[in-house]
Amino acid sequence: MFLRLKGSLRGPSVKIGMVVALALLVAGCDVRWPERTQGSASVHGRTTLSRGGFPLAGAALTLDGPVRRQATTARNGAFALNALPEGRYQATLRALHGTYTASMWVRGNQVFNWRVDPIDYDRELFYELSGLKEYYVDDSGHLTWEYGQLVRWEKETLRVYIDVDGAPYQAQPTWPEAYWQELKRWESVLKGRLYFRRVHRAADADIVLMWQPHGFLGDHAGIARHLAYYENGSLKRVQIEIDVAYGDRLELWAHELAHGMGLGHVTDPYSVMYPWLDTGQRSTFSEREKRHVRLVYDVPSGQRLSWGYAAAAEHEEGDGESAVMPLSLQSMSGHRGHVTSLGGAHQRLDPRDVKSLINSIGTNGR
Repeated sequence: MFLRLKGSLRGPSVKIGMVVALALLVAGCDVRWPERTQGSASVHGRTTLSRGGFPLAGAALTLDGPVRRQATTARNGAFALNALPEGRYQATLRALHGTYTASMWVRGNQVFNWRVDPIDYDRELFYELSGLKEYYVDDSGHLTWEYGQLVRWEKETLRVYIDVDGAPYQAQPTWPEAYWQELKRWESVLKGRLYFRRVHRAADADIVLMWQPHGFLGDHAGIARHLAYYENGSLKRVQIEIDVAYGDRLELWAHELAHGMGLGHVTDPYSVMYPWLDTGQRSTFSEREKRHVRLVYDVPSGQRLSWGYAAAAEHEEGDGESAVMPLSLQSMSGHRGHVTSLGGAHQRLDPRDVKSLINSIGTNGR
């Protein structure tokens, strides 16, 4: 058992209180003095990457000291902790990609802008995976890049429709379950921040997976199309198409799903995210890539390099079509597809096909 001594002790009461406390301690009781749970001090600021200045969103910030306070960083990295008694605190920041600590003395209205430096951070790899530098195969079959934008999902649950009924006859019945295991792997990489749920209508899905007849995608073995975005730049609807002749290549599905999750191509020829499908490539992310994928999912959608630091606008996710941004033709062009040959011509979609693609996914499951 424990006893909490209430009130304040002054003058002779101090001696009496000490005697009582000592007696209780000898008797095996847990004696606790009252804690100050309120104060007039506060801490506010922003959490950002030290290199690039990108905000960290959704990170858990804890202050431990005279009291314990917790907050979650906003999309622009901002946080505020109020009603703090003055004193020394240990600050802990827990993000997907890592945990950081700092010690501070809190007094008055204090500003604390926390700039973190991730361990084993590779700036170029982060730029590539995040799409800030978007690598693609141009019309002449060469790997090139241009400045892009970080785009990812900002929902906790993603609904997935696998078009089994509309698949070509060559599709194997074991593929849906094998493909689902890659989705479960993503849940593990993101440490439970995001989950997948299978649905049975394309119109209800955030991600639609389709197998296409061989040759339907031109020189691409698979393509991930970003069909719609929310106003804050995050993903709203994605369609992934796999050439049925490559349906048993699970590394191809891992590649296209990663595009569907917002990741870009990388320049490492052995990576699963290299734009050309070849033998000897890894079938999933390396441990180093996983750490950078988590970092991508710590930074909110809407970030760019081309005009420097700019936090994405703070909007709640909308449910209506008014929340959809205009489609980018580049995201529909096949730049994010997996090319099957170095010399293959790059296939572009006619802009007139954009509307029909959106209509088809919502009406007949294709």
